[in-house]
Amino acid sequence: MENSPYRIALIIFAQNESILIQSTVSAAKKTLRARDALFVIADNCTDNTADLAREAGAEVFIRQQELPHGKGAAISWFIQNYPERYGNYSHLVILDADSKINLDFLDRLEKSLGESIDVGQCYLAPVDYESSALSKLIALSEIVEQTIFDRIRAGLGWSIRLRGTGMVFRPQVLHDVSDRIDTEVEDIALSLLMAEKHLIVKPLFDAPVYDPKPSGINAASRQRARWFRGQWLALWRYRGVIWKILGKGLNGWSVIASVFLKPRWLKLTVMILLAIVLFKIPVLSIILFSLAIWECLLFFLGVVLMPERWSFVKALFFLPEFIFMWIKGIFLSLQRTKWFRARRTTEDEKQ
Repeated sequence: MENSPYRIALIIFAQNESILIQSTVSAAKKTLRARDALFVIADNCTDNTADLAREAGAEVFIRQQELPHGKGAAISWFIQNYPERYGNYSHLVILDADSKINLDFLDRLEKSLGESIDVGQCYLAPVDYESSALSKLIALSEIVEQTIFDRIRAGLGWSIRLRGTGMVFRPQVLHDVSDRIDTEVEDIALSLLMAEKHLIVKPLFDAPVYDPKPSGINAASRQRARWFRGQWLALWRYRGVIWKILGKGLNGWSVIASVFLKPRWLKLTVMILLAIVLFKIPVLSIILFSLAIWECLLFFLGVVLMPERWSFVKALFFLPEFIFMWIKGIFLSLQRTKWFRARRTTEDEKQ
């Protein structure tokens, strides 16, 4: 295997993550083979994230550039300034500071990669969601989205959306768009830019990245507020790109829908209400009802196929709390506050 053409660099982006960066780096370092690398980008940290990451064995790059801020800006900064460090690797894997991977992650990823894969998205496996029904519903939504809807998209040869962590790129692909992602919504930006370039984001189901879920409604609402605010910003900033993608046919429409038409319960509610309002136009009304019913059936199929389905079915009784979380997130996204983070950092600990 050492003669493999695949040399992979794991890149962890961290801002004030001294609480967990050392354990994350130590675990990631154990997955490395002789030909691979581990980089940590300490982005405008005011704590000792960089020192702890270096002590744990990562090669650390320190960004001290206040504006533009955000993970997208940090990606752009690293890609544009250090091509000599990542350019010799076949693929780059972008991870968050709380991402967890198996010891055989790189071997599993390598088996999933092929000559035709320029961009991929690892399967994000929810973890730490057993503590509450709300967390289970969050996990359920993400599992069904990936195991049912993303598999359908992949089967049709369409792109799936990028999810912020577990994103895999050939270096040149990321370099080519690096001057257009200096934003706090890098997953949306990269999903749109890949679609604009006619690049299909392939799902990498056999290389999971474990993604912790927020346990309480406040943290979950802040996370949803971040997503909603990101959608508003992306709709304006990338409006020209969006129009181009919509002109690319079904794959383009699928990308736009997967990025912006969230949450599913709200989308289905709007579709059903529109079908009722348009009942005097039978063709449109029937199409909307049919699409809504089809999506509901696919969702429940995903629930039935889950190994712990009864645990998740019981959690469905708490659906009102789940909907309230999303509504609270919408209202939070409209407030003039700093960018939301779902988990606590050392900056929060000081306050």
